Amino acid sequence: MIWRVERRELFLALRSARRGRSGPLTVAYLPGDAAEPPRVAFAVGRKVGGAVVRNRLRR
Repeated sequence: MIWRVERRELFLALRSARRGRSGPLTVAYLPGDAAEPPRVAFAVGRKVGGAVVRNRLRR
């Protein structure tokens, strides 16, 4: 499932969260309550290619 980041507080928290990197993919993670879905944000840089290529990699 994919959830959108709708609240500014969550967006700012993910910006300052712990990050991991594997190849062109960067992932930020916020530990949370077991009753809620995990809070994860990921980004693919433009060096990978155009929007279509980045979206395919993301999926």
